[in-house]
Amino acid sequence: MAATIVLVEDHELLRRGTQQAIEADATLRVVGEAGDGEAGLKLIQRELPDLAIVDLGLPRLSGFELIQQVVLLVPCCRIIVLSQHAELNMVDAAFRAGASGYLL
Repeated sequence: MAATIVLVEDHELLRRGTQQAIEADATLRVVGEAGDGEAGLKLIQRELPDLAIVDLGLPRLSGFELIQQVVLLVPCCRIIVLSQHAELNMVDAAFRAGASGYLL
């Protein structure tokens, strides 16, 4: 059975490329994607994925807020941040919010 993934990223091109890279592995399956934090939270609550890949700079609900909500509402979902921000304070804040990993 494939691990299920939700993508939450406001840049459509990055979402598409990430989805294609993930789905090249038969053991992984993207079950949904969202372009803002609020839509992402609703999608994660509905799909209950194994993993959410989240950007930090999301509209309507920041990536940090989204991570905190997912940790509380869908604790079975692990969260990986995919970000261009390499600053230690951003990485640290993501982990404090509840992220399981951080990819640059």
